[in-house]
Amino acid sequence: MRIGVGRLLAISYVVGAGTIVALPFVSGGPVTRMVLLTVVFLIAGCAIVSANIVEMTIRQSVTPNSMQARVAAGFGFLIAGLAPIAAVVAGVLGDRIGPHSTLVVAAIGIPVALPWVLFPRIRRIHSLDEAG
Repeated sequence: MRIGVGRLLAISYVVGAGTIVALPFVSGGPVTRMVLLTVVFLIAGCAIVSANIVEMTIRQSVTPNSMQARVAAGFGFLIAGLAPIAAVVAGVLGDRIGPHSTLVVAAIGIPVALPWVLFPRIRRIHSLDEAG
């Protein structure tokens, strides 16, 4: 891979988070907003799927075979457990401060998850052999 798996992971997360950060700034008439939101979600979706694939591939390459199922189950449990909590928090925020303000909170909060992937050690991983 020319770009390297670490750099691809970082780029994917930055692009995915960057497009989600743009959500509160989408404005215009109904058709303009629909087109802009479609573009934002298309870009974010592709970037997030790319990041998930690379992250899972790296995780599987560094996890011993005997631990694969446990690690996958742990990640699945965390994701499945946190998604409903995040949905409830977003719903309560949306009800209390309004949808636009909730998107602003998300736009501020999403980049907080980025620093770990921007560390030089992650970005320097060129191949899966270097990941472990």
